Amino acid sequence: FLDGSGIGAAEATRIARELVHNRTVTELHLANNELSGDGCKAIAEALRTNTTVREVDLSDNDLGDEDCCAISDALRANKALGKLVLSSNEIGARGCTLLCSALRENTALRELFLDDMEMDAVACAAIRAMLQANTCLVKLDLSGSSIDADRCGIVTSALSASSSSLAELCLNDNPLGIDGCCATANALRTSSSLTALYLSDVDMGTDGCRAIADALRVNSALVELDLDLNEFGDAGCCAIGAALQTHNATLRSLTMARTALGDEGCAAIAAALRENQTLARLELSENHIGDIGCCAIADALRTNTALEELYLDSNSIGSDGALALVAALVCNTALCHIDVKDNEAIPLSSRIRVLALVQLTRDGILDVPRQHIVDVSEEALSQLRIAKYTGLDGFAQRERVDPLQRVISLLCECAAHKTRG
Repeated sequence: FLDGSGIGAAEATRIARELVHNRTVTELHLANNELSGDGCKAIAEALRTNTTVREVDLSDNDLGDEDCCAISDALRANKALGKLVLSSNEIGARGCTLLCSALRENTALRELFLDDMEMDAVACAAIRAMLQANTCLVKLDLSGSSIDADRCGIVTSALSASSSSLAELCLNDNPLGIDGCCATANALRTSSSLTALYLSDVDMGTDGCRAIADALRVNSALVELDLDLNEFGDAGCCAIGAALQTHNATLRSLTMARTALGDEGCAAIAAALRENQTLARLELSENHIGDIGCCAIADALRTNTALEELYLDSNSIGSDGALALVAALVCNTALCHIDVKDNEAIPLSSRIRVLALVQLTRDGILDVPRQHIVDVSEEALSQLRIAKYTGLDGFAQRERVDPLQRVISLLCECAAHKTRG
């Protein structure tokens, strides 16, 4: 790893000479250096014949179109490189066109990062042509690349091609707007290769979210969807919930943190969880969920057997919601991770019980009656906390154990001892 090492042309030339003969190096990390010009040409020339390097990171090197000419020549000859990171450079339409032209021939590269650059319509058209011809690329990151609705439509139109191999597309932090999200949704309807789609902070709006939800009703390939940082609120969340309730049976991970959803939207997701037996990870962090929404989720957890991870941190959940979660987790033996921190109204004792019940599942201690966790008195729980925060502090520091986590573990041990006793 040579990131941020002040490497210029002379040092890059020496590295390139080593790459010609070296057969052990598999990763080359040269981010945040000074490789533009002769330095990049030297590295690219070495990659033409190198057969061992699988990953190259040239991000943040002020690389321009001329540098892309050297890189594209290397890509035409190289048969080993699987991951190329060119993020945060000064590559324009010509450079992007050169890269994409080479990738229409390249049969090795599987991951390409072109994020944090300016992508105009010409560059997006080159990407579309490349995606239509390339049958090896599985991941493309275009985050923060100034892709608006029209440019988004150009890129995503390639996803419906039967020959498309792209499985993961990241469009985070782009001004797609409603129209761009609708274009993405149209592509999602027919795409059979895309399994992960990242649309965080894209100005989605309620209508854009509804379009994505409609696409989920017919899509049978997508496994992971990130809609973080889009304020579509309860209306958008209700549309997603309806799609998951009876139509979609493939999505396994859904992120809707910081989307301004409240109890109504949360209830719609809960209704989906009662029917959906595919979703394994759900993130609803940093929203406006209160006790009503949390109780709805808790009620769904009583019968849901698929959800393994649930994130409800930084909401407005109080004592009633926490108690409902405790009661639900007595029945649920599928959830392995739950996050309820930064809900200031949740009593610490309830939080400890929630986390302890989940730990019983995670540790596979399913023969311990889970009601034992609930039955521990407040006084006994206080004693556990006192023991942990006083006499066992030295142990916690030596073993680098989180004091709260140690209390949870002690509570699980007490439940197990009670069962054996």
